[in-house]
Amino acid sequence: MPFPPARCVFAHPARSPSDYGPAGLIEKERDELAIQPKKVDLAESTVRQREAITLAQGGLHAWIALLELLHGELLRGAEAIDPAPGEIDPDVDLDQMDWPTEVRSVLRNIAESSLRPAIEDLRALLQAGAA
Repeated sequence: MPFPPARCVFAHPARSPSDYGPAGLIEKERDELAIQPKKVDLAESTVRQREAITLAQGGLHAWIALLELLHGELLRGAEAIDPAPGEIDPDVDLDQMDWPTEVRSVLRNIAESSLRPAIEDLRALLQAGAA
C-alpha cells in the first residue's frame, strides 16, 4: 500500500504557501525579526563615559578610605588573637593549625594579599586621574 500524498500543514489556515518566503516565514514577520543596528551617537556616548569616569574618580577617595579601614581592622583583629603554643614551638607541625591560628592567618592574608593591592591600585588610579 503506497503512502498517502504529503500534505503541507501551515500554522495559519488562511495563508497559502506563496505567502511564505524561503525561510518559511511570512515576509512581514521576517522583517520584524531582523535585528536593526542600534544607532549610537558618539558624542553623547563620550559625554556619558566622561561623566561616569568623573563620578568614579570622585568615589575613589571614599573607596580608598573604606579599604584602609577594613585593612587596619583585619590586622588589629589578627593581632588581638594570641599565638597558640604550637606556633611558638618549632617542633610542632604547622600543617595542623588550630582554630585561632587559622583565623589569624586568614585575617592577615585577606588584609595583605587582597586589600593592600586594591588600595595601591586605587591610589594609582587617583594619581593618574589627577595628572
